[in-house]
Amino acid sequence: MDKVKKYILSQIANENIPRNDAKEMLKEFIQSSKTMGKKVEEDIAIIGMAGKYPASDNLEKYWYNLKNGINCVSHIPEQRREDSNVLYSLFISGQGKMVFPNIDTYHIGGYLNEIDKFDASFFQIPPNEAKAMDPFQRLFLETVYNTIEEAGYAADKLSGENIGIFAGRDHTVTPYYKLFTSDDHPMKFTGSLTSIMTSRISYIFNFKGPSMVIDTSCSSGLVAVHEACKSLCNHECSMAIAGGISLDILPATFNGMSMITSSVHKVQTFSEDADGTIFSEGVGAILLKPLKIALMDGDHIHAIIKGSAVNNVGATSGLATPSRQAEEELLISAWKDAKIEPESISYVEAHGSATSIGDPIEIKAITSAFRRFSRQNQFCAIGTSKSNIGHTAAASGIASLTKVILSIKNEIIPPSINFIRPNKYVDFTQSAVYINDKIERWKTKDKPRRAGVSSFGFSGTNCHVVVEEAPMVLKENGFTLNDIQESYIFLLSAKSIQSLFKSIENYNTYLVDKNDKIEDICYTSAVGRNHYNYRLAIIIKTKDELIQIIKSLLSSIVDIEDYESKIFSEKLFWGDYKSNIHFGFIKEINKNLYSLNEIGVKENIFTNSFCYEVCKAYVNGAMIEWKELYKGYKYNRVSLPLYPFFYKRYWFEPDEVGVEKLTVSKDIRLSCEKVDGQDRSSIGKTLNKKDTILIGKSENIITPIEKVIGNIWGKILGFEEVNVNDHFYNLGGSSILAIRLIENINVYFNTNITIKEFLEYPTVFELSLYVSSLSISNQELNTYDNQKNKEENKNEAESNTEDNNLIVPVRLYSLNHLNLTNNYTWSQLDCYERGIAIQCEKIDFKLINYFNFMVGVRKGFNLSKLGYSNFELQDKFKSNENLSIVDEVLQLCGLKVKAFSVSQEENVCERIAQIIDKEEMAMVLFDEYYIFYSNFYKIKHTDHLTIVNGYDKKRELFNIVNHNHMEVNLGKEISYSTFSVSFDVMEEIYRERSAEYKKVLVIDPIEDKPISTQNIKEEYLRIINYIAKSLHKGSALDLLEQIIRDEDNYFLEKNLNKLYLQLGGLELTLKCILRSYNGPNYKKIQMECSQIVKLAGSIIDRYSISVFRKKMLNFESLSKEFDQIQNLINDVFNTILTDNGII
Repeated sequence: MDKVKKYILSQIANENIPRNDAKEMLKEFIQSSKTMGKKVEEDIAIIGMAGKYPASDNLEKYWYNLKNGINCVSHIPEQRREDSNVLYSLFISGQGKMVFPNIDTYHIGGYLNEIDKFDASFFQIPPNEAKAMDPFQRLFLETVYNTIEEAGYAADKLSGENIGIFAGRDHTVTPYYKLFTSDDHPMKFTGSLTSIMTSRISYIFNFKGPSMVIDTSCSSGLVAVHEACKSLCNHECSMAIAGGISLDILPATFNGMSMITSSVHKVQTFSEDADGTIFSEGVGAILLKPLKIALMDGDHIHAIIKGSAVNNVGATSGLATPSRQAEEELLISAWKDAKIEPESISYVEAHGSATSIGDPIEIKAITSAFRRFSRQNQFCAIGTSKSNIGHTAAASGIASLTKVILSIKNEIIPPSINFIRPNKYVDFTQSAVYINDKIERWKTKDKPRRAGVSSFGFSGTNCHVVVEEAPMVLKENGFTLNDIQESYIFLLSAKSIQSLFKSIENYNTYLVDKNDKIEDICYTSAVGRNHYNYRLAIIIKTKDELIQIIKSLLSSIVDIEDYESKIFSEKLFWGDYKSNIHFGFIKEINKNLYSLNEIGVKENIFTNSFCYEVCKAYVNGAMIEWKELYKGYKYNRVSLPLYPFFYKRYWFEPDEVGVEKLTVSKDIRLSCEKVDGQDRSSIGKTLNKKDTILIGKSENIITPIEKVIGNIWGKILGFEEVNVNDHFYNLGGSSILAIRLIENINVYFNTNITIKEFLEYPTVFELSLYVSSLSISNQELNTYDNQKNKEENKNEAESNTEDNNLIVPVRLYSLNHLNLTNNYTWSQLDCYERGIAIQCEKIDFKLINYFNFMVGVRKGFNLSKLGYSNFELQDKFKSNENLSIVDEVLQLCGLKVKAFSVSQEENVCERIAQIIDKEEMAMVLFDEYYIFYSNFYKIKHTDHLTIVNGYDKKRELFNIVNHNHMEVNLGKEISYSTFSVSFDVMEEIYRERSAEYKKVLVIDPIEDKPISTQNIKEEYLRIINYIAKSLHKGSALDLLEQIIRDEDNYFLEKNLNKLYLQLGGLELTLKCILRSYNGPNYKKIQMECSQIVKLAGSIIDRYSISVFRKKMLNFESLSKEFDQIQNLINDVFNTILTDNGII
């Protein structure tokens, strides 16, 4: 540009150009420069893509077939033929007016290998709902996820973003699958509704941008791309996913489309022998982002969209007849939108319908359009993917665009096959285009590779997109942290062990075949992937080292079930943190991640020792903010192998008609079961020949009620195995399924449980307890077992007469609501608060959630205007004079904490047993260890308390309720279960403590004050109302703001303990709200609570990092996030009040 300007000025100086002419030239040049700059702002980057096409389960196979000129049209796959036969049989007895052919006659076409398989558990969709989902929804959902991953992004990090979903789907083919679904199936409507195809994706990933399904017939997919680009340019979304899908559930041959289908089963586009198309299947999607932002973000750019246009043929000689003029004007409009010289286009991916009318019109339209700008002949190649894969209808535009992107990236134009002699109505020698019937190198001179993609709809709506190769990205000069990185961390994770092993196999191929840099691979594996429970972490220095470790890993594992004992070294770490198995090491992480090496933190965080500790934390379940760790590094996202879904078949079988009704007659209800000591293990078998497997209880003792409810639960959702503590909605439940579940439970047990009551007891365990309180039958059922247990205990007591006057030989207080205090982190409920909550059961188990809420809200919010003092850390042993939060909450119920001292002279175990005899359970001292408040901060816990709820004098054992304190990294959610501890261990623990801490704590009534839960319920409502009607961002962020603004106290490490405890209070408050909320906006509130926790935790983690890095944060850089959290909190509490959904 500058050279042109200097040249014009020099010509003026030499008087070679008249001044007036030069002035006009300069004006035109400056205007052109502005226009070009503006266009760069409007260009759209394609940063991710994925798809499945005939004989191509992925884009690598698709490119292989295109490049090698393979015809992918074939007969229907055998399994699909069998499924289609079953579906066809439903119509044998004269359904509607459609005439079907013989059952074994199916048209030749381009088929996907499988459309019945899906990884429902990956997307947390219940099996029965997955079965009711149209394959269109399932396949497009998977393709969108793969597209996001291919771009190097983690879907969960995009939650809440303004991301648009644009999908093309035509309805030329009848949506038969919904006819295969029983009208009685509760999820049939959402499973088959076309608009839900994109809305479900927005719902699952919490995308807030436009979400729409577009039907313009064959051009639907490319029109979706056009609409997505315009939405980005209009700032309606920050990123957009666009694509198309076409499936043929029942590909029976009938005469409706015979006029445009090929009689020889070949798509011979532009050939003299062309006699029609072949309809096929496909699904594809691309991820779009403004080019300017993609370059700034270091995205992997496949190609860019320069411009696009859409029009309609209007009135022609007949409905659905193509128009040369309309197609010509379409191309010119797209070129104008792209602001390019048409001669710079060197390839056109044609619509190429292979019809006698359509082909000549398309060539003439292209030539006429070019002739407005150039008289050159045959300077532009032309071809079509339809000759390889057939006409994929609504997916044809995205299939063509994907082909062009792959061609540009590989610098190759694949052959357009099935072309022998040109169409006699087209003179290619005088045309601007030529048929590219053989593979050729895509050569260019000084200009980038540029192509056009056309897609024409049977509806008359046409679309054309101009595509250009990605700009060259030059590496920045100068020193960066990359230059001194000592080691790299490579990560892999999956939701199943099978998927993890498949990922390892995929990387074994990828690492050899691709030239991506090791630093970019490791960076993308961390920041560009979701991190699931099955985890692998490898420390390496070079790409070759990673290749060798992956190869040795694969060779060492013969059997998947044998993996745990095989894999561990100083460089390789393995873990399944959800099942609490940690392979290769059992040592606790004994140093803070950000104080391992102060010099290393300042200059190069990825030291060997640091990587070692990070990998241990990662495989143990630590949710590490990888983006924070990589701050200061200049790495790019690359296209890594996609997540390998663990597919299962979700398809209605011949003997199924939707979900089988669970209604049972009254004569087989529980009340008819005998209670005379006979075996009652058959309860619930009238519901299921195969019982649902129930897990999640200590010693896995399942009650008869739990067994029945578990069977109903499993049948409604479609699970073979259910954890009795899993929340109904976390299993993928919905209001529709909840209604069906309650209907069947009410019929079975002769109860009148409402939806509101069900939402109070949303787990199998809780609901079973509630049903048992309503059902006389259940009480009768348990009478026999209880009597038997009493007799056994009595016999044992009588046989153990020694010291019988001191303690009863066996005593046990059963805890039936332990799940109400489980799954909380240490900062949400510490051992003291959790112990008090557990003891609340002996008063009223409903008190537990109120107690937890009050503890959380007192720590997490400033309630001074309601008369509460600010949260302060207090010693729970020394005195009750200054009331702690726990004391304040208990006083609302007429309760207090009572401390029994244990003197040096007393027998500790006898003293504890005496207290248990009177109080039923109590808290006692226990071991010390480190606890993690976050991945970045931990403290030593020296005054741990645990619950004792029983003892066995004969075996000298206490029954305690505690977490597994040998477990590494207690920053994650902690659950308590039952353990046994010997009398000797308890005596040793008390012997080591000073006198002031030798106490046993219980909760007792306050004298002259009645025990009541009414006060705490009223206070609960008062606080909810107060927070909803005023603006709050939580005590932790209030305190953090003060700290950031106070330079003198910024780097005090003591700030961290209080910050994380207050953050835990906020998290606890939100968890309790979710548990007690029963309104219609549960999913919305759940997502907003998740956002609040994620944002607030991230901010405090950043402060924690800054303390150890000795680099202060700037409050202004956090203010937007502070405001966002405040708005989210306000919305959550106001939604609760609006819905009137508080228990």
